[in-house]
Amino acid sequence: MNWIDASVDDFCRGMGLDAVDFSSAGRVQLSFEQSGTLHLEKHQDCLFLMLAKALPWHQSNEPIKKALSFCHAGQGWPFTIKTGLLDEQTLVFSAQIEGDEVTLPTIEQAFALLVRLHNDVANS
Repeated sequence: MNWIDASVDDFCRGMGLDAVDFSSAGRVQLSFEQSGTLHLEKHQDCLFLMLAKALPWHQSNEPIKKALSFCHAGQGWPFTIKTGLLDEQTLVFSAQIEGDEVTLPTIEQAFALLVRLHNDVANS
């Protein structure tokens, strides 16, 4: 187990999940009643957090435009942020954490940022 696996295991334990062994699969999925579904996945030496949440679009492009604006490098986020649609009603924000920066606090920070971005889009 490396520090990425240990940090994700610590994050999951903090959510009350003691039986998670991130090192065995390199990915885990957590569902939250209010925040959506969080996917954590290790790829090479990076950790990706992807938060998917269903949002009603009300036939407007404004939420999509707002979500895309959050991905501009000029936003100054501490992580690379990307967005996309999983289907017509599910918005996904992702954060990429470089391997040497993966710690429990950075995972918590990235998750909080993804939740905030979803909330900002939903309230627009």
